[in-house]
Amino acid sequence: MYSLQAYSLKKNVERILSSLNVKLQNDKDLSNVFLDLYNKGLISQSEYLFYQTKFAVHHTTSSIEKVFLGGHCGIYVFDEVEQCVWNVFTNSMSNEFNVWINGLTVEENPVCLINNQYLFVQDIFLDTPDLPKKYREILLKFGYRSLLIHPLMHNNQVQGYSVLFFKELRILTDKELSYFITQSNFLVEKLYSYRSHHMNVIRNDET
Repeated sequence: MYSLQAYSLKKNVERILSSLNVKLQNDKDLSNVFLDLYNKGLISQSEYLFYQTKFAVHHTTSSIEKVFLGGHCGIYVFDEVEQCVWNVFTNSMSNEFNVWINGLTVEENPVCLINNQYLFVQDIFLDTPDLPKKYREILLKFGYRSLLIHPLMHNNQVQGYSVLFFKELRILTDKELSYFITQSNFLVEKLYSYRSHHMNVIRNDET
């Protein structure tokens, strides 16, 4: 009987955690809540890392958007099995845009991945070989004009991308670029810490 109750409680905890609004990241008690759930065996270690990281990364993306006014920051993981990208943190983009991007196949590597450095496209409207055609078409469809991408690499393996979208033409200073790169590099370890769990969640949802 106890095991059945514990199982039911665990499922309720998972349901509540999955529906948590990431904007609650300012609630410092959440960290202790996750730790308490883990210590009581109601969530696994991977789940604990997943939710802790979810709030920490959202805090970073929110900070980036405050520095780049009018910018929309998105974090995407790279699925080496399906050779596509999945949305991870894309709260400031429209749901329709996220649907178009989520699961998008990566048929050609952006220049930024090949060179392991950022890529800034000041005017998406101009045809550029640095940006795959299908990405360009989707971005223009939703009114984006400028784009900043930084690959998230770990042990020379791509984990995902940190992307900043603008709906107006932007000119970025060296200071702004340095800030974005620094924040993106901070995200590498955070993303790596729960990427495998996120992939499992996605693949379980598909089955």
